[in-house]
Amino acid sequence: MVLSDIIFGSKEIKIYETDSRVSIAGEFINGDFWYPRGAANGEGVYYISDSYHGVIKVFNEENMCLGEFGKGLLAEPSGLLYYERKVYVCDTDNGKIRVFDKDGKYISDFGPKFKRPNAIEI
Repeated sequence: MVLSDIIFGSKEIKIYETDSRVSIAGEFINGDFWYPRGAANGEGVYYISDSYHGVIKVFNEENMCLGEFGKGLLAEPSGLLYYERKVYVCDTDNGKIRVFDKDGKYISDFGPKFKRPNAIEI
């Protein structure tokens, strides 16, 4: 389970094992988030939406940042879904669901123009 526990200005994302034990906790990359709102786990890689920086940050299980993607394309990323080796991003301010491959390469938009999407689930 990946949990984004948000309080305005929060800099924490917590990763839980299925038995509720914390496996990774605390601030990633010295608290370089600015309003993390969504999180997804894809094959041992964690995708975290950093809403006010307008990017998706990627971390491994050792809490190391592997990079980020979406800069210049995402206005306010929020909810995330990892499904079939793709990352679906609710781009709240743009009213779109953006689709990226697992490495962060933009593929397309999904569905119609939405008002303010902020959660996605299958």
